[in-house]
Amino acid sequence: MKIKGIEHRSDKELIAAFRAGDESSYVELISRYTDKAFNLAIRLTRNREDAEEVIQDVFVTVYRKIAKFEGKSAFSSWLYRITVNTALMLIRKKRQKPTVSVDEVL
Repeated sequence: MKIKGIEHRSDKELIAAFRAGDESSYVELISRYTDKAFNLAIRLTRNREDAEEVIQDVFVTVYRKIAKFEGKSAFSSWLYRITVNTALMLIRKKRQKPTVSVDEVL
């Protein structure tokens, strides 16, 4: 029996392997969805730096909460929902911070 290369394994197989302690499975999962999740974050935040911050937070959240993923939906749906929620939280947080212009300081 030939073992599938990691890049040919399904999301479900990668999730199971990651839950069993295979860190490379997490890396493969993330690499599959980084571009799409990043593009979604850019569309929501309209700012590259904010989108990068969102994606970093998203992948930390996925790492920490993968055990809670039930598999009732596609992994990508779960990941994109985390991306949307994280982006919205950042947008709300930035709205709450008062901004001071340079003219006001001088």
